[in-house]
Amino acid sequence: MKGLSKIVEDKKYQDYLLNLIPMLKKQAYEAKTEANSPKEGFEAYNKGELLAYHRVFSTMQKQASFFDLNQEEIRLSNINPDRDLVCNFP
Repeated sequence: MKGLSKIVEDKKYQDYLLNLIPMLKKQAYEAKTEANSPKEGFEAYNKGELLAYHRVFSTMQKQASFFDLNQEEIRLSNINPDRDLVCNFP
């Protein structure tokens, strides 16, 4: 039964990642939209928030490679922080 417990535990972590990563992507893209069209007085905050998402996804992708995780399987392959999570607002 120990093997089954491990499978259930692994599935729980996989489900967690498969739920969390798309949610974080959505929030990151919303942060990009806000950084590119900031409300007056929020320019620095919005840029900082976008930078944080850039760092999070960059780190997640590097760690996935380090742990030999397939980025496509955990839904990390279709985001490029250096392309998708940079501010276009001056």
